[in-house]
Amino acid sequence: MAGIVLNCNSVPFDKRKLFDPSGIRLGTSAVTSGGFKESEMAAISNLIEAVISEPRNATVNEKVASQAKKLCSGFPAPGLEHLH
Repeated sequence: MAGIVLNCNSVPFDKRKLFDPSGIRLGTSAVTSGGFKESEMAAISNLIEAVISEPRNATVNEKVASQAKKLCSGFPAPGLEHLH
């Protein structure tokens, strides 16, 4: 809903079941391959924090989705540059 893709993963000593994990995994190789640097990673973490703080807030999700799209627009996926 917020335009961010990540995996749900279990964490050490997680009390939840394997198919209902409480952790998230960020695929940083996808963003670093696209040219993201430290400042963009900080922006991504701020967007994720906004959603985690209010996961059911549609306004927050829409705002984050817009900001994520804007951030990513400057970094086309490797091999897909011609699509932008």
